[in-house]
Formats: sequence, structure tokens, C-alpha cells
Amino acid sequence: HITKSCSELRIETWKALDIPGQFISEKVLEGIDSSDFLIADITVLNFNVTYEIGYAIGRGKRVLLTKNKSIQEGTPAIREVGIFDTLGYREYQNSNELSDFIKYANNLSSLNIKSKINIKSPVYLLEGLHKTDWATRIVSRIKKARYAYRSFDPNEQPRLSASDAINQVSQSHGVVIPLLSISAVGSDVHNMRGAFIAGLANGMNKAVCIIQHEDNPVPLDYRDFVCVSHHPKDIDDFIADFASRIAEAFQQDSNIISTKDDTLLQSIDLGATSAENEMK
Repeated sequence: HITKSCSELRIETWKALDIPGQFISEKVLEGIDSSDFLIADITVLNFNVTYEIGYAIGRGKRVLLTKNKSIQEGTPAIREVGIFDTLGYREYQNSNELSDFIKYANNLSSLNIKSKINIKSPVYLLEGLHKTDWATRIVSRIKKARYAYRSFDPNEQPRLSASDAINQVSQSHGVVIPLLSISAVGSDVHNMRGAFIAGLANGMNKAVCIIQHEDNPVPLDYRDFVCVSHHPKDIDDFIADFASRIAEAFQQDSNIISTKDDTLLQSIDLGATSAENEMK
């Protein structure tokens, strides 16, 4: 996390936080809140860092992404996940290049995030590659709660862009994120997308329902944020609680807020890239 003034650049790593005896996730997120911008290394993607990148963007913080090009990419690869290829990152190969990038990073402007709520479809759902009984039950419970929803379906869109994820979350009252068991096909890519969307949603103070199938893969740091489903009936209770929070959000004032003055092109809305999200 970085705090920057006219003549001072103060960098604090998460390891320097006063964590012993406290929840790691809370202290890290508090550190992001108190900083001007966040530096995150995505050389090897992991759930925690991806979540924190999304959280910082949702909080309106400037995010600087770095990647060490001398280290081989792990699984999942950036090109498979999406998000970061359009969000942009700076590659480096040694400490001098990394230091120069941080030292001369003087653009503190954040991404422009609107908060015009889609009242016709107030829920956003991250769907998996396969329509299992578990996944189908989540969809049916959302429909039973009588909330129309928009979704990201990897069968329709092979990759998730950062701009689409940010726009979809920002126009939602609530977000449902099922996390797949590590034994499921494509779980590594799906869960990394889920981490980013969850971070965005929590950063924007949206109602969030993260449902984990069985005991993996959420790190202990963020386990308190997640509802663990061992039986399909568990989903009924999770979605019922989520639906009540959506109802509460509808009763609150939802003004249209933009962090910047829009250009002509930024003000044009061409609709969702997926036809299923434009049924209304």
C-alpha cells in the first residue's frame, strides 16, 4: 500500500501490518483503505491478491500491477482468466526496474466507476463452465426469490474483461459468486474470477453471497466471508439471506455517481455483450 505526498513516498507491505492476534484480511483491507494506491504483483496469481486488487478498485484506489517476466507463469495463466490483460500491468526483470516503476508512478487517478443501478436486473451471477445440480440449484433459488439477474457465462464469453466485471458489479445491488471445488474442471480460472468480482463487490459495499462448494479453495484469511455448502439445501438458506439484503438495498437511496466527467463515448451505453443479459 502506498501513501504519496508532494515530496514523500511511503511504502508499507502487508507484512509490516500489526496482524498478530487479529484477522489478516481485516488489517490488509484497512491498509488499502488508508493508502493512496495499491501495488500488487500478479506474477503468480492467487486468491488473496486478486481479491485485494478488486477491493482496491471498488474503493476507488489507483492500482499498479506488476509482473516479473523472468518467472514462468503458474496456473491459471493471465490469458485464461482475462481481467488483467485489459487492466494492464508493468513487466520487470530486476529490483531496479521495479523500483523505477514505483518511484515514477505519479498518476493517482482511479478508474471511473458509475453507480447507476440496474433496477430491472439487480443481481449479478458468476456462472461456471458446467451446469451441475449444485449450480442449477443456485440459479433456481435466485429465480424463486423473484430477482432477475445478469450473469457471466464462460460458455457464451470465453474470457472476462476487467471493464465488464467492474460495470456489471457497479450496476448491481448484489452479487452471487459460487466457488468451485478444486476437483471441478476449470475451477482455478473460475475461482480467480470469483475472487476479483468478490473484491469489487465488497469494495463497492454491495450485498455479496459467496457460496463455496465443499471445503476448498478459499484461503483461511477470507473464510469468514464465505458460505460453505455441503448439501444442496444449504443453498436455500444462503440465497434467502442474500435476497433479504437485496430488498434492503432497494429501500436505500441510489443516486447516480460518477467519479469523473464522462466523455461522449463514455456516456454511450451499447448494452451488455451477452444477449442473455439484455432480456428486459
